[in-house]
Amino acid sequence: MTPSPPSRPPKDRSWYYVLVHGTEITTYVAERNLAPDTSDEAVLHPEIDTHFEGIAGGRYIARKKEN
Repeated sequence: MTPSPPSRPPKDRSWYYVLVHGTEITTYVAERNLAPDTSDEAVLHPEIDTHFEGIAGGRYIARKKEN
């Protein structure tokens, strides 16, 4: 398999819904383009409470989805 150039990540790999800190922007990012956040700062985004119920041990706790 030929690797995809950075501008065209493979569509058969994981993509993640991302809340962009300090804005109202959301986007999708290919897994290979994600980098860890080492700032220890809470993410400021209006959708945080929609997706997460809190923080424990420095990690966000996902809100359970309703059927």
